[in-house]
Amino acid sequence: MKIIFYGFGEINRLIAKKALQRNYNIIGAVDIKPDLINKDLGEIIGIEKLGAKVYKNLEDVLKEGKPDLIIHATSSFLNLTFPQILECIRNKLNVISTCEELTYPYIKYPSLSKTLEEEARNNKVKVLAIGVNPGFVMDSLPIFLSSVLNKVEHIYIKRSINSRKRRASFRNKIGINLTKEEFEEGIKTKRITGHVGLTESIGLISKALSMVYDKILETPPFPIFKDKRVIGIEMYGKMLQGSKEVILLEFIASEESKDSDTIRIFGEPNLTVDINDGIPGDEATVNIILNSIKPFLNLQEGLKTVLDLIFLHFN
Repeated sequence: MKIIFYGFGEINRLIAKKALQRNYNIIGAVDIKPDLINKDLGEIIGIEKLGAKVYKNLEDVLKEGKPDLIIHATSSFLNLTFPQILECIRNKLNVISTCEELTYPYIKYPSLSKTLEEEARNNKVKVLAIGVNPGFVMDSLPIFLSSVLNKVEHIYIKRSINSRKRRASFRNKIGINLTKEEFEEGIKTKRITGHVGLTESIGLISKALSMVYDKILETPPFPIFKDKRVIGIEMYGKMLQGSKEVILLEFIASEESKDSDTIRIFGEPNLTVDINDGIPGDEATVNIILNSIKPFLNLQEGLKTVLDLIFLHFN
């Protein structure tokens, strides 16, 4: 398996380490950070030199060889990653991305979704975005669990994260240790984004289970304070049929939260799954990306979602 990394930040560095354990061949990486360009990937991830380095642009790294796929990890937002994904497609490269808004882009970005679908088909490649959340905890997992129900009436999912255990970039994007005024300014400037993916998870569930909706609502991050400093956030996503709530997603990340995941599906019968200690974030994202590579490469060309990898659910 030959891989090029597009973006060589924390997640792709973790993926690179585990890809090497699987004896995958790493051709190189693309990153715009000046302190990374021309560095050997092995040195960056703390092992011996690999003979593969970081390049400033995709064109240069492709001179080292064509990969089976690109693993892309640069931003959560499709409006920012779209040119990068399109560049890969037009170079006839398959792409697996961590971009949260790409996991189900049809609600927020119908036009960009159509372009990516058409370009991928025309260039005979496929594109998929996946991760632990969105991509698993709040969508793929409850979708699969619905397989044992005869009727689905309401879905409630709660993900609780202890932010003390997370990397600095995650803590920064939820505003840890800011004052109320600093938090509000961070929201305005979009430095604080909170969790990205509630709308996408709801879209995946509704598509898989054929649940029609009138509205999908997603709240901004609400700060949780202690001693006048932000210690975390909470966010909510809802799907409504008329005025009736049929899906409720609750996301909490706080320094005082306990790691846990809860899925409750109300129907026939009711089903509750509690995952004590929760599903780990970065590690699970790395693993689900690596485990999706082989089935992904067997898919038909086009813009794909995790629904193309899940074949059993309520219908």
